[in-house]
Amino acid sequence: MKRRRQEHAPAVLDRRALLKGLSFAGAAVAAPPSFAALAPARLPTRADSASPDWTALAARDHKPIRPDFRNVHATGRRRMVTSDHPLATRAALNALERGGSAADAYMTAALAQCVLEPTMTTLGGGFGMTLWRASERRLEMGGGAFSFPESISATEPWDEQKSWTGWGAMVPGYVRGLEACHRAWGRLPWRDLFEPAVTFAEQGFVIDHLLFAYAKEARKMIGRYPGSGRNDWFRDGYMLGVGDTLRQPALARTLRMLRDDQPAFAMATPSRSFIECMLQATANVVEYEMPLAEAARAPRFGHPHPGMNAAEIEAAFPEEFLAELERRGHVLFPVSPNDVNAGCVQGVHLAANGTLHGVADPRRRGLASGA
Repeated sequence: MKRRRQEHAPAVLDRRALLKGLSFAGAAVAAPPSFAALAPARLPTRADSASPDWTALAARDHKPIRPDFRNVHATGRRRMVTSDHPLATRAALNALERGGSAADAYMTAALAQCVLEPTMTTLGGGFGMTLWRASERRLEMGGGAFSFPESISATEPWDEQKSWTGWGAMVPGYVRGLEACHRAWGRLPWRDLFEPAVTFAEQGFVIDHLLFAYAKEARKMIGRYPGSGRNDWFRDGYMLGVGDTLRQPALARTLRMLRDDQPAFAMATPSRSFIECMLQATANVVEYEMPLAEAARAPRFGHPHPGMNAAEIEAAFPEEFLAELERRGHVLFPVSPNDVNAGCVQGVHLAANGTLHGVADPRRRGLASGA
């Protein structure tokens, strides 16, 4: 399915357009981090600006139960950072100390907050930045906003029941917006922005009371399905609490892939069952290492049509598989193998050697062509 993506080029973006694009909707919303970084245009790199031991820093809770007003106000003459999380602030300061721009500091903290405050800031959300060029007295803005899938109207009423499905997902612009801002204003290498975030995700950090409160409210969604949410938050079947260490290995892998510019995998489908098609095809490739072309051809299932209680499932599945699903209580409505109504997956894979591989779903006689 074709989706609209909004990428905003710095110095060209209309402010009202960004604000409109960042209007939040959906079940899970990622807010831009409450963060500001100020620094002169050029700062010398400190001699002692090597990265701190992020693992050691994250081994204790940095958020007091009661506000510590010593943390509320700070003064400085060369650099200043403020953010929602002390570790994010420290990450931004380190970026400045290493000779980075204010934009580098902002982006470093924003990535760290995707790990430290996953209930508020995620790679699946929107990203926005406002930068003031003091020497030129010019305000610049950049970022990548949310957008609705092309087939869903922005005026469609909110449906709480649907919000627990793929219907509630927006087209994210976070990473694309981050890339645009770094291209325009970044001074540090791209991979340096990810260093603290990767460590926090991989080695873990201590859960503070505010993060736990947000996570507890969303516990039914976090632990509903097998996967990283349940694995990360429900250790040994019980939800983590204040003082526990939260490790997010799947998020760490994603951050490393973005950091290292590793081969990317993208899929799209023009089907009414686009979420199901993409999830099934992506799982076949990522989880089961199925070749891309085979994943596009693999049998799939879909949600019931309006007025139906049975889930459509292609008859290409083995009979014993269908029988086991029915034994578990699932109501099935088998359809023909390779049914044209079962969705249409198109895929592109950039291999490590730089070769692009495209695949078209044979169900609708698609065409993949390259040169």
